[in-house]
Amino acid sequence: MKGKLWIVVVVVAVLGAAAGLAWYLMQPRTAEQQFRRAQQAEVKLQAEAADLTDEELAARRREIIGQYEQVWTDFADDGFHDDARQRVAEIYDELLKDKAGALQRYRDLMASHPDSDKAEAVIHRIAELCEELGLAEKADREAALKLFKEAVDLREKFVDEHPDSPRAEEDLIRAARLWQDQLQDPPIDVKTRLERYLEKFPKGKYADEALFRLGRWFEEAEMPQDAIAVYKRLAEEFPQSQYVDRANERQYEIYAKKLNDEEQAAEMARKIAQRNPGTAKGARYAQRADSAGQKELKDKDRKYEKDYYGAPIYDAALDKAFPWEEFEDLLAQKLDTITYTMEVRLVPADGTLEVTGSMELVNNGPETSELLLQFNAGMTLENLKFGGAAAEVVSPSSRQREVVRIRLPQALATGQGGTLTFKASGKFEAPRSAPEGVNLASGESPSDEQMQQIMQTMTGDMRVRVGPTGYAIGAGLWYPLTIYGDMYTTDVTFRLPEPGYEVSAAGKLTSPSGEGTVRRYVSQTPIFGLYFSYGPWTAVERPWSDGRTVVAYVDKARRDYGEKLADRACDVLTFYEEKFGKLKQPRISITIDKLPVILGGIGPAGMMMLAEHFLPADDVPVSLLAHELSHQWWGNHVPISFEKGYSMWLSEGFATYCDALYNEKLHGREFLTRHLEKYSLFYFEGLVQLPRLVEPPASCYMNNPLYRQTVYEKGALALHALRYVLGDEKFFAVLRRYATEYEGKHSTIEDVRRLTDEVSGQDMRWFFDQWLRRKDLPHYILTDLAADETTPGQYVLTVRQEVPGTEGPWRMPLDIVFYGADGAEHVERRVALEEEENRVVVRLEFKPLRAELDPDYWVFRYPGPDNVWPRAEPEAAPAASVAP
Repeated sequence: MKGKLWIVVVVVAVLGAAAGLAWYLMQPRTAEQQFRRAQQAEVKLQAEAADLTDEELAARRREIIGQYEQVWTDFADDGFHDDARQRVAEIYDELLKDKAGALQRYRDLMASHPDSDKAEAVIHRIAELCEELGLAEKADREAALKLFKEAVDLREKFVDEHPDSPRAEEDLIRAARLWQDQLQDPPIDVKTRLERYLEKFPKGKYADEALFRLGRWFEEAEMPQDAIAVYKRLAEEFPQSQYVDRANERQYEIYAKKLNDEEQAAEMARKIAQRNPGTAKGARYAQRADSAGQKELKDKDRKYEKDYYGAPIYDAALDKAFPWEEFEDLLAQKLDTITYTMEVRLVPADGTLEVTGSMELVNNGPETSELLLQFNAGMTLENLKFGGAAAEVVSPSSRQREVVRIRLPQALATGQGGTLTFKASGKFEAPRSAPEGVNLASGESPSDEQMQQIMQTMTGDMRVRVGPTGYAIGAGLWYPLTIYGDMYTTDVTFRLPEPGYEVSAAGKLTSPSGEGTVRRYVSQTPIFGLYFSYGPWTAVERPWSDGRTVVAYVDKARRDYGEKLADRACDVLTFYEEKFGKLKQPRISITIDKLPVILGGIGPAGMMMLAEHFLPADDVPVSLLAHELSHQWWGNHVPISFEKGYSMWLSEGFATYCDALYNEKLHGREFLTRHLEKYSLFYFEGLVQLPRLVEPPASCYMNNPLYRQTVYEKGALALHALRYVLGDEKFFAVLRRYATEYEGKHSTIEDVRRLTDEVSGQDMRWFFDQWLRRKDLPHYILTDLAADETTPGQYVLTVRQEVPGTEGPWRMPLDIVFYGADGAEHVERRVALEEEENRVVVRLEFKPLRAELDPDYWVFRYPGPDNVWPRAEPEAAPAASVAP
């Protein structure tokens, strides 16, 4: 038995020794063998990867990293240490997506094997990772800058050691980019690196970029002439580069804004336009070039508006509707205010405005136990009662949205009315004069520094001011209202600070001027906004018509000026009543106020408020007066509305054309034509400079930078074109019907279109769709005028339309004038131009030398030489003639 046991022990020992020997023989004994073993493990893992979770896969990869690390921890280097370190870094980089871990492993590789044949690739990967991690580092700017600096140092050291390497060019430009875009300090190092690149690679792959960046560096260093020189070099040496346009645009900006060299700015604008034919950029810079530079054109626009109105062009910017959707919840209530009865107390000493009163309203919407009312966020609303029972403010008005929520003591049923009584109070700053040294009445445009000074004075709530003089505009929400635009009658009593004060408001003055400190205004005609202004004034009253009066409130020392103001206002109102129909306001009062300097005037119902900053000593601002008085019809008699379908074109576009009509009465058609041509240029300037912001008049609101040009100026030009299409008799008949049928009512563009259809007997939808719902404008090009060889005395003029995008050609009639020798002239009236290419056949008694489209400027269109044949080019030869 013992023998057998001994045999078993021997066999087991032999087998164990064999197994141990086999294990020993299978273990790597060199760095290379360990490296191959790790590679085999990677191949195996790759085959099994699809069956592993992400966590299991990451764990296995870290095991393999451990096997590669054994190459240099367990074995002497036989040429595989750097391979193993590189593979570990690559696993971190490419598989684990651990950029920071990869960066450290690559650094370890370079530290342990600086002379490895892998050094070049590794150095550049370290630089790339430094850039990537630096850009990703948002929290620690110092850490990011350290990474960027490491990347720059690595690339520049490589170039120093390997100046002829194919990588050297990219290394130098990337080092320069990093320094300019990220490191920046010291700035001179940016210039040094860009110049080093250009010296080594003057015609290199990135030379155009280096020149552009160098130009930008000179700009930032306030060295504009050096920047221009570099930009010119870029354009000369690399004319096809993508950077040339940008360099030219930078030169344009330098000339226009830094050097104030309008001539050179215009020249650069022409170059940009020539390089970009048929593009929005080309059109934008062509317009700038034609106008002798952006700054000159801007100053010309501003000066023209100030010459025309005597005040800033945004004469009522605080009082415009935004898109109706912003007030959808207020509109959905369908609350209708019937009347206000209020007492207003003014305390100039501390700027207090105190209002006690009531509003009678009817619920035309669903039953409700709460009211949403617009109300000034700077005021308090208290002592609320509805139907004699206490009501509660659930949520107050805020700066973010000036709407107060009120809980009623009982539900208000559909069709039910009630009276809300309230007390509203707040403190407001006194109105301010123009800043010292800013003489806006001079007609000179304020400088940029002066405009900044002006803006700095515009603190507090500019809609309401209470001081020795003061005012409140309806959009100031100084009393609770259902929605700005609701119509109601009013009975307002004002308690003035002391005897000698007067107040202007809408309605009939039932207490006489000049006596005591109480004034009561009653308006039986519904109005949509309560405004008032007060001051130590004297009243100059003029009879207007049918017992109605115009009153100018002025300083006692300016009574003569008040008489001129009232007389002119009577003439304007009489002219408008002849055109648009009779107003129901019993009294129009005009005041001279310390309005914010961005305002020239405001024209609420029964009132007109003029900014004292812009009133000359003797002359009455006729155009401003005409504009604001026209709002008695457009914006008051026919009210502004927040409801869907209303457009501010129905107020401001109409008013802008009305002041032009009054000037036509005073100065004739030629004045009107030239004035509207100016407006067309102002709109066109905005069209080419801000094409992405262009909206049609029907949907353009005051939050659009092109609001003024679109709603006021293009809006007026659309009315002028409609007048041409309809003729004066039908055009003014449309306006009279609109004023009559929509007195005190919500109206839309479609309502005006329907009236136009009825008056004209035509379907005018095409006109309104084109002028109010399209973003573009007509672009006519007279391309050829030739004799018809088959018919003596007959000629054919070709008129092409440039049509943008998917829009179709414009449909408009236009006058065309043909000119011949010795003053010969023939006019073709209302020629239909409806196709992209139109052939106009005309019989003439003379040989035409020239043709011109719409010289009286009835139809707003692209300006320029395209409207004339032969096209007028700079320094063009004398006009050609058509062969007989």
